[in-house]
Amino acid sequence: MSVTARKNEVAIAHAQVFITAFRALNSDIRQEIISELLNDEDLRDDIESALLWEDRKSEPSRSFREYLTEYEATL
Repeated sequence: MSVTARKNEVAIAHAQVFITAFRALNSDIRQEIISELLNDEDLRDDIESALLWEDRKSEPSRSFREYLTEYEATL
């Protein structure tokens, strides 16, 4: 196993521990943690990107050329 793959495995394990611990907290503390995450601009951007990806992952993909053609038609 490569070093990168091992680091990814460790990161995923840490994330799973975090999620398990987060779920065990009461609602008020979870809300406080979420507020802290959203107050950090970089983390907020990551969260927004993840939510957008999750929301749109079932949409059909298209090539950049198709997107560009559609975009240029709106100008």
